[in-house]
Order: sequence, then structure tokens, then C-alpha cells
Amino acid sequence: MSDVLGLDRDMHEAYHALLRERACTAADLCERLGMSPARAGAALDRLMAAGLVTTVAAGTPHPRRAAPQPARAPRRWVPLDPRHSLAPLLARRQARLIARQQEFARTQSALGQLASAYSAHGRPDDFPTEVSRGQLAVRARVQDMLASSRSAVMCFVAEESWPIASDIRSPVEHAVRRGVAVRAVYTSGILAEETVRAHARWLVSIGGGARTLPALPPTMLVVDRETALVAGDSGTATASVVHNRALSTALASLFDQVWGDARGACDDGAPPEAVQPGEPPTLQERDLLRLLGQGMTDASAARHLGVSLRTVRRMMAELMARLGARSRFEAGIRAAERGWIDSGPTAPSRRTARAGGRAARRAAPRATPALNG
Repeated sequence: MSDVLGLDRDMHEAYHALLRERACTAADLCERLGMSPARAGAALDRLMAAGLVTTVAAGTPHPRRAAPQPARAPRRWVPLDPRHSLAPLLARRQARLIARQQEFARTQSALGQLASAYSAHGRPDDFPTEVSRGQLAVRARVQDMLASSRSAVMCFVAEESWPIASDIRSPVEHAVRRGVAVRAVYTSGILAEETVRAHARWLVSIGGGARTLPALPPTMLVVDRETALVAGDSGTATASVVHNRALSTALASLFDQVWGDARGACDDGAPPEAVQPGEPPTLQERDLLRLLGQGMTDASAARHLGVSLRTVRRMMAELMARLGARSRFEAGIRAAERGWIDSGPTAPSRRTARAGGRAARRAAPRATPALNG
């Protein structure tokens, strides 16, 4: 197999042997490398074709050091400077690389111009309502909304929307990995099926939130409290997408109210969690807000609190909902305004209890925090 310079293994071994010996016959090379004469001769021929070796008469140290003498003994092979012979190869590859970079720059510029045109004309707040017809079109629109989500995704999952919800795991998981708070409320009827219960457990396991109620408002999906998709009269065969912040905020408030009345979808009959919007945080939630406000990542905060990463993300989703925040930054501001963030530790967790007063000494001065993800 050839390397980036077009040299195979035999060529490398022969060239390095010549570098060590400075000059040797083909027979010497066969002996030193354990190659057959045919194999060594073929490697030397390829090296000569590449301009990396040449031959001199026996007794001549190097073609650049002395004039050639009559060759009466077997000719000797000597290495040449690769910078002279391979420089054209490097120049050709550099030219191709520059051409690719220029093509990439032109592509990037064209994409930027197209995106600017889309932003200017394709998504203003007063844009007419989009209508998607057919489950394939609705599924594609839902995937597009999930891919563009920045802070929050909330949806109702009923019997008519289950086929789409069950088929979009990958975009949901990618959204959660980006720090988006994903919450879903399922109707109790479809949770009777094991596949739906497994879906709810999966959503919770990746850091999302899942709750259930016997009955739900019409199926809808709200993204970042700015865009909403609402199913039509024929279920998810038709859906309308509204780019209106006021309406989307109202639908998000409806979701928050339903979410507060619902119980955990994975509780298996446990009583509702009954965490209402605006309810003060628990001691553990105060510790989480403080740690994130100090600049810790979700993973670091999870280690300090002695809980899993998905628990931290679920707690943040709950807190953002109760604060009515569309982003973690906004959640930090609202939590500080309500006095939910203290400058020192509150309840000792498994990790903070062992750390003692070290966390308090490291705490930064109290300020409006940015809750990192």
C-alpha cells in the first residue's frame, strides 16, 4: 500500500537502507533487507522513477562529490534529496488544496446569501400560517422544527400523534444534547401500550421530561415559545405551523398549566408530582442553580450533587417551566430576581457534604448568573 508520497513499503525500506549505508549495490541491499533480487530491483527501479535514487560507478562516494569514473564493478545505488524530486508533487497537491479552499469559500458565501434571503423573506412574525398535508410532510416539518430548536420543546402526544412521535427519536436526542429542554405529556390511554411506556422511559433517560394525563388539549408542538405546530381536524394528517410569538407563547402557557397538573409518565401509578409554576425550588434545586450560576457544566453539577446527568437536565427543565423562562440565561435572571440563587451552599449533597466549606470559599460574588449547559 502506498503512502501519501506514493511510496510503498519496499521503497521506504530500500530508501532508508541507502540513507544508512550512503551507497551500496543491489546485492548488498538484498542481503541487508532480506529481499529477493527481483523484489529489491523492482523497489530500486520505482525509487529511480520517483527521482529518489541514482547509480554511480563503484568507488564513487556520491554523484555530487566527485566526477564519475569508469564502471568496471557492479554499480552502486545512492539516495538523492527528496526535496528536489518530490517538490513538484507537493506543489501540485498544494494547488489542488487551494482550489478546494476557494470552492469551499464560494459555497459558504452562497449559503450565507441564501440564508439571509430566507431570514429576510421566509420567516417574519406575520408570515401566513404554513399548512403541511400528509403524515410524511408533517413528520418532515416536525423534524425541521426540532433541528432548529434552541431552548425548549414541548408537545402533547395522543393516539393520533403517536406514529410521528415514535419515529423522531434521533432529532429529539440531538436537541437534548444541545441543552434544549424537551418535555412531552402523553394521554393515559396510549401509555397502556408497552411501546409507548418504553418511549416515555427513553425520553426521561436522555434528560427529557415525560408526564401523563387522562385527557389533553389538541395535539401540538411548541418550539422556543416562538413557533407552534397544531394538528388539524383530521389528526396529524394535516398540521398548521404558526410563526407568531404571541400565539406561541399562549400555547406554551397552556402546556405549562397542563404539565403542572400531570403526573410522571414513568411513575407507574404514583401520585402526581404537582409542581406548580412559580413554586419555590427545593434545597437540591437551589444547589443546582447556584452551581450552574458559578459556571459549572451540567456534568460537573451532577457530580457535585451526586446525581445523574439526566437528573440535572430534568431538574433544569422543571425550573425553566416554573420560571416561565425560554432560555437558561433568562432562567438565571428570573431566579435571581426571586431570590432563588444563594451565594453559598444550602442543603449538603453527597458530594458537597464531603467538600465542606471549600465550595463556599470558591463561590463568586453574587451577580446575575448564566446557567451553563
